[in-house]
Amino acid sequence: DGDCGDTLDAGAQAISAAIQGAEAAAALAHAGSALRLLGESAQSMGGSSGALYNIGLTAASAAAVRHTSEAPDSPEACMWAAALQAGVDSIMATGGAKPGFRTMVDALVPAVQALAGALDQGKSGGAALASAVDAAHAGAEATKSMRANAGRSAYVPEANQKGVPDPGAVAVAEWLRAIQDALSTPP
Repeated sequence: DGDCGDTLDAGAQAISAAIQGAEAAAALAHAGSALRLLGESAQSMGGSSGALYNIGLTAASAAAVRHTSEAPDSPEACMWAAALQAGVDSIMATGGAKPGFRTMVDALVPAVQALAGALDQGKSGGAALASAVDAAHAGAEATKSMRANAGRSAYVPEANQKGVPDPGAVAVAEWLRAIQDALSTPP
């Protein structure tokens, strides 16, 4: 939809800069503060995506802190599932998009459902993340046949949308894949 790549590039650069140094290392040691740092970085992305990522990551940060304090013995993957759910809920409440609107939500919702479902089935955190990544990619792919009802794509002529996945949904699937790759690569 024109500016999605530029917006995401700006966000990636802001995140890369934010995670440098000793102060960032301390923040990255805990999920809540790491998500807060990412949310603050997302503000410099610009566009509606930047605002929505900021809102989602801020909500995820609060949920991670709350989950850690209320269920300290819960597996870490369950905390991440709760944080992701809170972030997605916040993005949908603020932006107004729902599944089927051809937005980032079409990748986020299946990802969070797959993550939680896999954990409920007793799968490992890595296996649950793999399920979330696959679901996000399937959700992004499904946007090829959707008509945009929200987001920047809603301004793109419908004929130009057909057969092309929503860029925001693709971005979600790709950053989830990047997280999976980073966690599966030895330090």
